[in-house]
Amino acid sequence: MPVSRALIIGIIVVVIIIVGVAAYYLTRPPAVEKKIVVATSWGGPEGEAFRAALDEFAKKYGVKVEIKQPKDMREYVLTQLQSGQPEFDVAIVPWPHFVRELGEKGLLADVTDIVNKIKGDLISQYFVESVKTGGKYYAVPIKMWVKGLWVNKEALAKAGLSLDDIKTLEGFKAACKALKDAGIQPLVSGAADKWPLSDTFEAFIIRLGGPDLHQAMTHDPEAWKRPEVKEAFKLLAELLKEGCWGDPKVAIGEKWEAQVPKLAEGEAAMYFMGNWITLFIQTHAKEKGVDPSEYLSKVVYVLPPEIKPGLKPGVVGGGDWAIMPAKAPHPERAKKLMEWLAGPEYQELMVKRGGYLAVNVKVPKEAYTPADYSVIETIKTYGAEILPDLDDNIVPSALQLEIWNSLFELWGNPDNWEDIYNRLVSTIETQMKG
Repeated sequence: MPVSRALIIGIIVVVIIIVGVAAYYLTRPPAVEKKIVVATSWGGPEGEAFRAALDEFAKKYGVKVEIKQPKDMREYVLTQLQSGQPEFDVAIVPWPHFVRELGEKGLLADVTDIVNKIKGDLISQYFVESVKTGGKYYAVPIKMWVKGLWVNKEALAKAGLSLDDIKTLEGFKAACKALKDAGIQPLVSGAADKWPLSDTFEAFIIRLGGPDLHQAMTHDPEAWKRPEVKEAFKLLAELLKEGCWGDPKVAIGEKWEAQVPKLAEGEAAMYFMGNWITLFIQTHAKEKGVDPSEYLSKVVYVLPPEIKPGLKPGVVGGGDWAIMPAKAPHPERAKKLMEWLAGPEYQELMVKRGGYLAVNVKVPKEAYTPADYSVIETIKTYGAEILPDLDDNIVPSALQLEIWNSLFELWGNPDNWEDIYNRLVSTIETQMKG
């Protein structure tokens, strides 16, 4: 049967269309993947939680999040920004002074518009004012950390004590004796690592001289000669000799992480430490096959004992900030991520993982474990001022190690406290004035 001319023409047309479509798809450039690059130094449980949170952002906004994890975060950020073609869009950093320096050099994007949206939702204005220079904000706060006194309430109760009994210095001293009599070590220190000792020291400095003295000690050698500083050394020596941290000769060999289970189990009653301790308590619980809430319900964050009534309370704290290069590879996506990190949605995701404190007060109380929320509650209740870490911010920075070494010596030899204090003050005066 003869094939009609119309059919032949139709077949030819279809073939031409198919060939044309195939040629289009074979020759067109591949679709550009929507991605954003984030640099962070967070590892361990916190790093895992951060990756999971970024996965939620990726799903919500249809982007791929690539994470860079350099060994030296400060050097990486500086090198990338100075290159003029940074590979990252957003970086997480813990150094407000570093942020200001970069902002002043024009290396960071001005994020004042984002900050203005969330300023009223912050637990403290420190978290934005510390990254402001020249009237502009160069970072958004995404996390808070706070150091202070962690207490096992059950351990206190076994010695017939309550939280009210450790609110004053006299009560604190009496509690140490009652705890020892009950076979419970009053405090642990993690002295072998040295840095935890500065947390204890700074807590007593704030209670003896207030926030102003604490901050003056970062740059003024005369502040170290104030009687309150000498009194702090004397007081710590007295508490050490009374056995509040157990045998000083044993205490100087104890690593900080190894003390966390002692607090969790109630073998020790108190620990001056950062809020990240709750993450380590959770890890301890999981290793024992116990529900973490069983331990976390026992511990609570409180202010150190009051020594001089009327002084404004303060707590050593800091945070992490998100920064965006002035020449970010994907500026619109970077800005969207910055807004998300500063808001309650992201911070609630992290808070629910534990050991993470939100700077945004819109994160509901229900998102926290009772232990973590006790930090927020204490700061709000007492109006405690957030103070930058003394030893982290002292100038010159080499003095940090001098402070650690002096406190370590104090822990091992409290009888020699006055000589240790005098030598440290002399070193600080020489280096600050030199």
